[in-house]
Amino acid sequence: MAKFFKRYAAYLFLGWTVIVVLSFSITYRHNRSAAMERASVEASAHYKLTILYRKVISDLGGVYASTEKVAPNPYLLVPDRDIIASDGKTLTMVNPAYLTRIVFEAFSEEDELPVLSKITSLLPRNPANAPDAWEEKALRAFEKGGTETVATAEINGEPYLRVIRPFLTERHCLKCHLDQGYREGDVRGGISIAVPLRPYYDARREAALRIFGAHFLLWLSVGSGLFLLAKKAVRNAEAYEEARMLSLHDHLTGLANRRYLEIDLKESFDLARRYGNVFSVIMADMDLFKEYNDAHGHGAGDLLLIEVAGILLREVRRTDLAVRYGGEEFLMVLHQTGMEEAVAVAERMRKNILLGTGLTMSFGVSSYHPGMSGKDDIIAAADRALYLAKEKGRNRVEAA
Repeated sequence: MAKFFKRYAAYLFLGWTVIVVLSFSITYRHNRSAAMERASVEASAHYKLTILYRKVISDLGGVYASTEKVAPNPYLLVPDRDIIASDGKTLTMVNPAYLTRIVFEAFSEEDELPVLSKITSLLPRNPANAPDAWEEKALRAFEKGGTETVATAEINGEPYLRVIRPFLTERHCLKCHLDQGYREGDVRGGISIAVPLRPYYDARREAALRIFGAHFLLWLSVGSGLFLLAKKAVRNAEAYEEARMLSLHDHLTGLANRRYLEIDLKESFDLARRYGNVFSVIMADMDLFKEYNDAHGHGAGDLLLIEVAGILLREVRRTDLAVRYGGEEFLMVLHQTGMEEAVAVAERMRKNILLGTGLTMSFGVSSYHPGMSGKDDIIAAADRALYLAKEKGRNRVEAA
């Protein structure tokens, strides 16, 4: 039973460990994907903001700024690009595309890891707006109905999430781009956003450490509880096994006692009657043991009994049963053993007892047959054979 509890506790602990590992893996994977989702949300926010202020500027028809602050846009080909204000200052038109570039450049100068933004087109007026290979592929996909392209890439040695979405030609766009052949509703280009991933990776790493720490503490606390419960259960099982063994074994010799014999013989008889199994019983008694006790004392007698028990136990198989039947009497149940083989075993025991102790022992052997009504019959037969061995001079084996 103790082995069962140890095995069950090991499986339980292993199962708990698997549950914690799975929970950590799922949580870590969710945290990893959540980091990318947050970066994607940031890119989407930049895109929407860009579209919004482009629309506001377009609805206003463009805004004018002093040329002392903003250089004229050489790619803006409209008649009223530059005007003279009433105070004599020269103003230049800032159209949506030009304002977008100014804002994007301001973003890139504000942060060590800036969000990189860019308006790009397959037909750019400004060469700086020409697409790279990845953007060009996305723009061509937009012309076929695509709505977004996302990828991770390394820019200036840093990891970035790149997102590009299309922007369409609106009526006010034709003021500057009609000569390029665009019509209202055409894909005129894309807004390319690159969000730095290092802050998200750092946050993800910190979250992963917290997740690991929480899972480890949970695993350790519950695992410790399981260990203590298992240890207590094993200790109780071992105590039960020990008590059971003590109740079924002779305290002096360690052999089985008569209670164990009752259980074994009942099972043996049931199997013999149901399946025709054969088994035999050997009854043995130390010759002149009382005289030995009187001459050497009870302590020496006990040591002799222990030595004899060890010799008898070595001569039986693990499947057999050796019993201290009472006093100096011993009984062996040999399973799956007929009369002839049982007599041979008893003869070996007799010779080894004589060689090992210098004393003699008498043996009686009986085997099961269908005429026997119960365990008392086979024991009685062995006892009669033992009595016959004593009558014929001791130190011999007799069969019933």
